[in-house]
Parts: sequence; structure tokens; C-alpha cells
Amino acid sequence: MRFRNPFPLVLVAIVAVFLPCAGVALAQQPAEYRGTLEPKLVAHVPPWYLLTKLRAATDEERGRVKVNLATGDRAFVTDLASLVKGVDLKAALVERAGGQYALLVDFDRDGVWAEAERVSLVPSKDPEESPGTVETAFDVPLPAGYAHAFYPLVMKVRPPQPGQANAMPTLLQSSGVAAQGVVDIDGRKTIVRYTKVNLRTGAIDAMSGWLEVDCNGDGAIDTIWYSPENSFSEGAAVVFRVGSRYVSTTSVDASTRIIVMRTHPASDYQRIELQISASIPDFAFVDFDGKPRKLSDFRGKYLMLDFWGSWCGPCISRFPALKDVYAKYRTRGFEILGMDKENWEGDQVAPVIEKAKAVISEKALAWPQARPDSVKTVIDRFHIVPYPTYVLLDKDGRVVSWGQKGQLPLDGPELATTLEKVLSKAPGGRR
Repeated sequence: MRFRNPFPLVLVAIVAVFLPCAGVALAQQPAEYRGTLEPKLVAHVPPWYLLTKLRAATDEERGRVKVNLATGDRAFVTDLASLVKGVDLKAALVERAGGQYALLVDFDRDGVWAEAERVSLVPSKDPEESPGTVETAFDVPLPAGYAHAFYPLVMKVRPPQPGQANAMPTLLQSSGVAAQGVVDIDGRKTIVRYTKVNLRTGAIDAMSGWLEVDCNGDGAIDTIWYSPENSFSEGAAVVFRVGSRYVSTTSVDASTRIIVMRTHPASDYQRIELQISASIPDFAFVDFDGKPRKLSDFRGKYLMLDFWGSWCGPCISRFPALKDVYAKYRTRGFEILGMDKENWEGDQVAPVIEKAKAVISEKALAWPQARPDSVKTVIDRFHIVPYPTYVLLDKDGRVVSWGQKGQLPLDGPELATTLEKVLSKAPGGRR
């Protein structure tokens, strides 16, 4: 009787068992995408501009503004906010009697605002800007020794509000610069930006500052508050959702201008995106009495998340108005959950908890409050930047508003108007 060598069969069995596992492991390996930085920096305009302080020009200064000032024209001068060390510029703003503006920047620093130093102003394309706002973009030459030749700048001129006699216009400027590039992600040309740029060496920190990605593929980056296309980081990789992919930047080499990004599993994407009608995921927290609670405990009520901190003056100044609204609508199915954001080092959380408790006691706040150490991770997932921030949820925990323009207002006396509207429509609400 002949015996067949069992080794090939055993080998086939081993391969059959482990090959699918190897295939899963290979499938889980992060994919890599590469892109290229643009050679020039771009102006970075987050949701705010820097306010430039204007003052009325003296007669002597008016004489150095070379644009044929008429009798009814007003002239203002200012020092532009410092861009980088050694790059300080003076600007002159002329307001014609008919409401037109001229902006001149003393690029050669000779003390004269010449016609040749006039920058072009065009109507602002921002739909949220005041009527009559104009803007400009130009490059400021940098001194020798910098990695880049120019510092790009965006400026806006906002006219005074109607009825404000003799009020000055407002002059605003962008707050920084960014390195911008394009990465091919599954055939989609995706714009990316990094704001932590060393102007001397050109080095780029892709883990710090504002990180921005064109997630929806519309060819632009949305820099408004809470947009999932921007995030502020202090040294950690940030995962963005681009189509069906979840990606972060691995490296940015300023010398080769190569950008490298990698994919992540969906579980790595922890951001809570604020979108109308989106459900906020449940989370646990501990209140200031030490009682464990959950967001879902508030189902069946309209709940407003109040992101505040004991260090935040505007947050505390709004408490009296919130108390009035709370007292009026609490019995009609409205609740507030305080989301206390504090800052501490290491394990030194107890002092900040006591500080927050003192504010809650002093202001006699009656609504539930989440202790800061129990919601730190959750607040980070919301990517809250301005404080206070309010987010109104319906009875099922879905987003109704977070107070942005075009949404139901949540600040001040307007909150009562919003609650009248939503609570009257709710089943059992007053009509």
C-alpha cells in the first residue's frame, strides 16, 4: 500500500486558512496619496479678520496722499498690523464724498502715498458682508533672508452703518498666510492648506495651526466656524472626511514641495459634524454633584448645549439672559446642558472644577452642568472655537440650529423667539 505525502495537503490547508486573513490585513493597510505644494504662499482668512485702527489724517498727512483729495473727501491713516519682523507698512484710506474708496499702501516706505501705490478695490463677494464692502489682495515684498519673496495680504473696507454720523469706515486685514497644495485623492484634485509656516526657513508643520482640506470637492475651502473642512491642531494629525475616504497628512516637504497623505479607518474620524437635522451621538458625562449622566437622558426635550468656561467673560455675561429664558420655557419642554470647557495641566483638574463650581453657584445656574474633565474629549470632537457657543437639539437629539446666519438665532432675547417657534410646533406645544 502506498502512502501519499501529506505535506502538500497540509500546506494547501494552511494557505487556505491564512490567505483570507492576509488579504484582510493587506486591505487594512493605509493607502497613500501624494500631492504638490504651490510655490507661493496664500493669504489665510479664517472666520475673522484683524481690525486695523484708523485715525483721521492730519493736514500734513493729507498733503502726502497723492490722489487729488477734494474738499468733501475724508482721509484716514493707519499702521497695518505687523506682518513679520521688519515688515511694517503704513496705509492711507480715502473716502470720497460719494462713498467710493481708495486705498494706498506705502510700499517703498518713503512717507508718501503715491498714486502708483494705490491698490485695486473690488466689491466683496462675501454674501454675509455689509452692503458696499470692498476688498483687495496684494503681495507685500519680504526682506532678503526669507524663504519666500512675498507675504500675501487680503484687506477689506467696510463702510459705516447707515445713520452713524461721522463714523469712520472699518479697515480689516487677513490674519496670516498658508502653504497651499493639491493632492490627488482617488482622482479628485483636493486642495489642502497648512498655516504653520516658518517664513525664514520655509519649513511647514502639518500637525499644528489651522489645517484645511476641500472635503466636498467644490474647489474651495470653507473657513466658517464648525466647517468640517478646517480644524485647529496643536501637534496632532487631524483626520478629514473626503468623500468616502478618511485621510490625514503624513508629511509636507517644503524643499521638494511633496505632500503625503494617508487613509484611516472610519473609526478614526471622531469629529462631530454640525449639520441641520444631524443626530448628535450619545455621550456620557458626570455632573458637578458627581452623578453619572448621558446626553440621551434628555430625549423628549428641546436641549440647548451651552459651551462655556469660567475664563470666558462673554459666556458669563450672557447667563442672566439664559436664566430668564430657562425660567420661562423649562416647563414647556426646554432644557440646557452646560458644557464646561476648562484648561489644566497634568492632573491639576481639581482647582478648575472648583473655580467653575464657584461661578455656577454665584450666578445661581439651575440647569445641569457637565464637569469639564468628563466632557473634554467630547468638546474636542465638536471642534468648538468661539465661546460661548450654543447648539439647539430637538426632542430626538437632532441639530436644530447652532446660531449661524440663516439659522434660528440662539443668542440673547432672540432665543425666546426661537423657542416660541419650535415649542409651539412640537406635539403638545402651545399654538
